[in-house]
Amino acid sequence: MDDEIIDESAAATSAATETAPAPSAQGDTEVTPASTNTGDPAATTPPASESAPSELEEFKAEVARAVGQTPAKTQESEATTTETAAKTDEQSAEKGEGEETKTDLSQPDNKSPEKLTDRPEWQAITKIADKVGKEEGKAARSMLRELYKREYDLGQQLTNAKPAVEVVQEMFQAVGGNQQGFANMRHLIKSFDADPANAVPMLKTLLADAEKRAGLVLQSPELLTEAQQLDKAVEDGVLDRTAADKRKRELLELEQARTGQRRTQQQTEAQRQLAQRSQGEARAKAAVAEIETAANAWEKEKLANDPDYLPLKNLHTSRTFQLAEAEVQKLGRMLTGAEARKVADKALAEVKAEVGQLLPRKAARQAINGGGNGSSGTTRQTPMTELDEFRQEVEAAQKRHTR
Repeated sequence: MDDEIIDESAAATSAATETAPAPSAQGDTEVTPASTNTGDPAATTPPASESAPSELEEFKAEVARAVGQTPAKTQESEATTTETAAKTDEQSAEKGEGEETKTDLSQPDNKSPEKLTDRPEWQAITKIADKVGKEEGKAARSMLRELYKREYDLGQQLTNAKPAVEVVQEMFQAVGGNQQGFANMRHLIKSFDADPANAVPMLKTLLADAEKRAGLVLQSPELLTEAQQLDKAVEDGVLDRTAADKRKRELLELEQARTGQRRTQQQTEAQRQLAQRSQGEARAKAAVAEIETAANAWEKEKLANDPDYLPLKNLHTSRTFQLAEAEVQKLGRMLTGAEARKVADKALAEVKAEVGQLLPRKAARQAINGGGNGSSGTTRQTPMTELDEFRQEVEAAQKRHTR
């Protein structure tokens, strides 16, 4: 299987290389020869689509750069590059890679893509690599195939090791989850096969422990005392050996009954504790899910209705964790969804108050070019910040170009 994957991977890589688009030898614009009639200005003017950017286009580009946006031409170029890389992947998948990766090696479930080239990480990484260069794209595809092969091999190893892991877990549970008990069991198994004489003392210990846990020997103090009295009575000739043995059998049956009762009680208690742990885990999961649902709904509301929330999101998250932890310690339990919303509101109010104290107070704006009450149509206010100044420049530029 490994050889098949490697050979077909090389074919797929070659197909991807051959289908990569070659760079154009000509420029994007065609140069129009100058007219011999130098007296006619229209004859020497290039077409409108090929002329230099107008003043309005330059202004729009400067505005876009000032506000952190990419000019339209750059966006179109990036979109074209992305579409070219996507087409390259699709063509390579159809010619070679589709044959080598008919099934997803590392994801056997039906929910995963059938082809490696359909996986989101493949598409994302190869598109980035193709933007860098053709050789980088080939290298990225080769590394991705190697990673997928390793992932598949690890998945096969885990699948093959699952039966052995289940046996080990069963043995570990058989000794009560005790590490030392599990180590003793392994040592006994090895010694019993390689050195039986060394295993005898341990086997005797295990036998004695099994007899006690099964109730095959007397352990209760009052029963042990009575058995000793029976032996002494037989030695003194007061009691017949047959009657003493019969009474000892009755004592042993009583011990077995007590042992069985204790074992039943222990099993019942263990089941009760297990049920309590399961119920506690279920309640904890439900509480966490309720808190997450309430937090998501609260954040969605703030993003839609409170413009101040997004800039303060990181500070708010940190403060919310602090307040929630203190509230949990105070209540001694997890919060409900309603309590989580209250904590989030409190955290946002505190963060807003602290940030508001750090911001400088806005000075009153004064009217100019009128000296009156500022109602004149030519009245303008003095810009107080760089953003206000930038906005006034944009308005002035728009008025110039709309005349």
